[in-house]
Amino acid sequence: VRSYRKNVIEKCKYVKVAVDGAPYLRKVDLEMYDSYQKLLNALENMFTCLTICNSQSESKLMDLTNGVEYVPTYE
Repeated sequence: VRSYRKNVIEKCKYVKVAVDGAPYLRKVDLEMYDSYQKLLNALENMFTCLTICNSQSESKLMDLTNGVEYVPTYE
């Protein structure tokens, strides 16, 4: 069991994601998404306050209640 768990964990690329103002974090396996757009869609579903807006052939995560644009960053 131990080696199985180690192999499973090594195959996953988990990162924690958060949104400013959201009281919680989410853990995301980056291996599950084969494009940036699919990752944005997943973030939109995880953080229901966000919506993907398309402008000038570019997708952005927006909070429509206050018009704030969120940019996914890696730390």
